[in-house]
Amino acid sequence: MNMSDRTDIFADSINRFDIIQSLAEYFPDSKMARLAVFKTFEIIENALKNNKKVVISNFGTFIPKEIVPKKMRNPKTGEQIITQTRLAVRFHPAKNLIKIEQ
Repeated sequence: MNMSDRTDIFADSINRFDIIQSLAEYFPDSKMARLAVFKTFEIIENALKNNKKVVISNFGTFIPKEIVPKKMRNPKTGEQIITQTRLAVRFHPAKNLIKIEQ
């Protein structure tokens, strides 16, 4: 299967299973491909949870950002509530991923 065939099997989006299937041809068995994908995502997830920036060359950068608590209003009751501190992740794609249409 060449690269152009592989992109035809994906609809509008891909998920972990699609990535595992695509990588399986490069590993002795699909279990090893599955392990590689899950461990890669686990490493990225742990780094972000520990507030570390993840840079993947020629792909992009994942940047963790702490969202501070703020006052909000419940639209049903009108009661004021304060949100909890939470972690959000921003993604900045590498320049080679961004295509400018002219």
